Amino acid sequence: MAAADADPLTFLRVRELTWLDLVLPDDTITELRALGSLATGGGLAAVVAGPRGVGKTIAVRALAEQLRLDTWLVDCRLLVELHGESTPASLPDVLSVAERPHAVVLFHDAEWLFEPAAGAAGPRLVELARRRLPPTVLETRASELLRGTAGLPRVDIPFPGEEARAELWRRLAWRAHPLAELDVARLAAFPVAGAAIEQALDHAVDDAGGAEPDTARLLAVLGI
Repeated sequence: MAAADADPLTFLRVRELTWLDLVLPDDTITELRALGSLATGGGLAAVVAGPRGVGKTIAVRALAEQLRLDTWLVDCRLLVELHGESTPASLPDVLSVAERPHAVVLFHDAEWLFEPAAGAAGPRLVELARRRLPPTVLETRASELLRGTAGLPRVDIPFPGEEARAELWRRLAWRAHPLAELDVARLAAFPVAGAAIEQALDHAVDDAGGAEPDTARLLAVLGI
């Protein structure tokens, strides 16, 4: 159960992301860029969906960067734990917070708003989001259509294939430790997404006392 003083909102400042920072298929990036074009013409409510750890949040932050906006991240699980069936009544206040700095509002794990415990929060959010500026994005791991979102633009972030995983290993390894020399082809053969790769690198560097991680240690961290 969430503490009464827990805050489901986190402010994420612009971090100079570009579309080149995303390791995603070209057609997925094209769809994300199209959301930005929609937003410049007025309000935007959209869904970004995909498995855990594939880069949904970073993709939305790149969208916010395209619009030169910051991002408010709303932890939907925490929001529902705090407000329960009164969650729909809390949504206008949540959205109004983002009006002051004029930021994208990212509802993280939005599927929680469509659970019975949240009352009618999901449909209520869709109703409010259609009428507001700046953009609102529902981020979800749910593969099925969220109730009431059928008319919203939707971008599906795919699980990375082997070639994309190799690129993720190269980029994230350089960020974690520029001197790391890894068997990227061997690591990329195993189906793990970007967030798991980043966590494995962090753990491996910590285990090595700050030294460069090696392939064997990374495979051990991943339980392979």
